[in-house]
Amino acid sequence: MHTGEAIRQKVKEKGMKVTAFADAICRSRRAAYHIFNRGNINEEMLQTISRVLECTFTTSSHETKKHHVIVEADDEQLQEIASKFQIVATYDV
Repeated sequence: MHTGEAIRQKVKEKGMKVTAFADAICRSRRAAYHIFNRGNINEEMLQTISRVLECTFTTSSHETKKHHVIVEADDEQLQEIASKFQIVATYDV
């Protein structure tokens, strides 16, 4: 599952309509669908989406490939994740 698909799933889990999600991130409905179809999303947008969806997005680098992963974790769980992957950025909500 790529980042956009994970975001789409989280929007659905939260019971948000796509239009409400788009408004919350200051984008059009069409742009929201574009985000859902993308595997790579810039850090600023991830931070915004993280705040809106009230979850933590983490960008990690593993074997020279970047992966965006959504995790909802406390500090102890995040440390365990960090021991396995290089965490580039985290966003707290």
